[in-house]
Amino acid sequence: MTTSGPHDPNNPYEPMPAAPPVDPREHAAVPAAARPRTVTAAFWCWIAVSAVLVLSLIGGLSIDRAEVEKALREANTGLSAAELDQAASLFVTLAIALPLVFLVVFLGSAFPMRAGRNWARIVLAIFGGLLLLLTLLGTAGASAPIAIALVALIGAAIVLMFVGQSNPYFATRKTGY
Repeated sequence: MTTSGPHDPNNPYEPMPAAPPVDPREHAAVPAAARPRTVTAAFWCWIAVSAVLVLSLIGGLSIDRAEVEKALREANTGLSAAELDQAASLFVTLAIALPLVFLVVFLGSAFPMRAGRNWARIVLAIFGGLLLLLTLLGTAGASAPIAIALVALIGAAIVLMFVGQSNPYFATRKTGY
């Protein structure tokens, strides 16, 4: 058995030519654009919204289910005892679950948004808009001062993420996590 060399007439394949030399200036690290103040301000707005949600979650954990059922009974809703029991359970569950879901989404997306991830900006805008709508409709269960604070913080955060200074920051970081 013989081996064929690079110039063997029986070997139809030629070796690959050497790669051209690399110019180090072509692969120099491009300095990352500085984070605009608007993105930093939006981040802190989301952190403040998350703090309000933590307070809401604590309030939801302290709800007395019997008091909710009593309030429903006094409202003369016309529900049977079993329906009152289900409605009270649903109210308490939602009072805990909704703030918890929004809290996880906001905290899970605020840090990547601050790092310039466009997907996180979109997630925050969608969930922020949903919470804004629920708060304005009065279904978020927030008192008036808390509702005003939530509306102001969420509105400011969404606007700050999409103003002119923020857009180029997100455009330069469209790849990656």
